[in-house]
Amino acid sequence: MELNMERLLEIENDRQLLKFRFAYKDTLVWPFIRFCTLQSLQLNELQKPGGNGGSTSFAGNCFWTKIGNGIVKNPFFSGRKPIMFLYGCGGNVTDEQGKIYNRIFDGFAGLYADKTYILDRTERDIAKKAVLKKHYTYLTDCAVDYMVETVNTDPKDMEMAGQLLKYLKKIMSPYTLTHSQAETIRQLILLYSKKIKYQDIFYRNLFRLVRPKVVFIEDGCYGERNAYLCKLLSEMKIASAEIQHGWIGARHIAYNYGQLIRQNREYQTYMPDYYCGMAEYWLKQIRVPVKKVCLGNPTFWTNYEKYYTKSKQAENARSEKTILWLGFEDDRLNMDVLRDFLMRSQGKYQILLRNHPLLRERSDLLYKNLIRNAPNLRVDSSQTVYEAFTRCDYVVSEASTAIYEALAFGKQVFVYQSELSRHYGMAELGTGFEDAGRLAELLLDTRALEPEQEACYRELFFSSKWKKNYSHFLNICTGSNYNKKPIRREFS
Repeated sequence: MELNMERLLEIENDRQLLKFRFAYKDTLVWPFIRFCTLQSLQLNELQKPGGNGGSTSFAGNCFWTKIGNGIVKNPFFSGRKPIMFLYGCGGNVTDEQGKIYNRIFDGFAGLYADKTYILDRTERDIAKKAVLKKHYTYLTDCAVDYMVETVNTDPKDMEMAGQLLKYLKKIMSPYTLTHSQAETIRQLILLYSKKIKYQDIFYRNLFRLVRPKVVFIEDGCYGERNAYLCKLLSEMKIASAEIQHGWIGARHIAYNYGQLIRQNREYQTYMPDYYCGMAEYWLKQIRVPVKKVCLGNPTFWTNYEKYYTKSKQAENARSEKTILWLGFEDDRLNMDVLRDFLMRSQGKYQILLRNHPLLRERSDLLYKNLIRNAPNLRVDSSQTVYEAFTRCDYVVSEASTAIYEALAFGKQVFVYQSELSRHYGMAELGTGFEDAGRLAELLLDTRALEPEQEACYRELFFSSKWKKNYSHFLNICTGSNYNKKPIRREFS
């Protein structure tokens, strides 16, 4: 079933939604549950497998090490700096030297490191491995969570939660929430009923101490935890911004809002002031009640400089054509198509299977028997997808940001024409195929991208002027001159 995005957004054009408020400071509720609610409806329509399958990539941390790092690098043990980054739990990757850097933020944060304050809320011990000096939210978030656990929910909010869910059920027809989804939303309301008060206390004091002029927040447009931080920054007259971390488009619910929300000034205070995209291409596709700014993507350009020439040299040196197969969202579907293709191609190609990083611990185990019976199939061991590009000639995918990166690296891309890839607009990229048989046929007539076409893709998806764009943006937000040549930390 093709999802009607416009109909979905019509749900939040009902003015009554903005009348539901928490008792604490008359705070709007919809910003805290919007993404969860509307994405739940999207997933129902797409029948998309959810979550990361219980990934345990952050397990095994030493509690006392975490607390120790939290004390030593306490967020309140810092001087005043004009630029602040609030890192979330995404984007951290490890380089060949074992150093951990953040692919979303560190390129920008390292440009003016002496004037930048970094607050990282990751759940794993990275204090000794981080490329940049960072402070951590362990104590702050633990204090907030402790207070949430020890206080009762305001009875008014409990009653309001029931009324809101009842109202949602009424206005969202023909869409429906499952009982489990409705309960998740209710629990989210009750959580933030208590949490926003303590976020207010701890983060308001932090912002007063550091006195930033601009704060970059991960996933700011999603709302939920970040909704109150944006609201707080708005009250304190501090500029806030979100930096693009992956694919966005006309079907991404976090970056497309109904007309009523886009025009509501109060709602805008629960969102970042700016959304900073990788290129104008992305910004033109989204509808958000924030100012849109083109920044660029330092991680792409750093890795392009590092791997592009190696990739071209490796292509010319390879005797066997190699396919980088990016795992589909649905492992069962992926295995069916991959198994069929292996049978049809009869060992003609070497195939590197690279599942999504957040799903890899679960997914890689599922392919064990398939790999055992196919000598030309193996799991890709590359540290990053950019390194993987040096080991392949073609890329096969369903829905992934790596499609855009592969095109910019000059790879011929084949996109499986699933409901998911159509929904996210990726079916229009590369060369489409409906099944393994069609893919085998298409591979018989492959043609390399022209250099001019590669260059077009690179600039279309990833602005190369990211240093200049970032400096100019800081000038606007801080009122200071950042046009001088910056001192930059290099990242792998």
